[in-house]
Amino acid sequence: MLRTEGIPCIFYGDYYGIEHDSINPKKEFLDLLLHLRKNYVYGLKRDYFDDPNIVGWTLEGDITHPNSGLAVIMTDNARWL
Repeated sequence: MLRTEGIPCIFYGDYYGIEHDSINPKKEFLDLLLHLRKNYVYGLKRDYFDDPNIVGWTLEGDITHPNSGLAVIMTDNARWL
């Protein structure tokens, strides 16, 4: 949801949860991602793939969306957390 490519899709069960499968809702977290997408995901994107366990990118924002722009860092390695 924080990349410029594609169209974000949120599944009902992720947003509201699925009680009979013991899946808790992720509404609060997904609302934050939706807010970030709507207000900050604009402008030139630069990818950073300098480490096999870390991926990042920046979005520089643009003049039609004041205060837009975003930096994202993600990892799959607990030692970086």
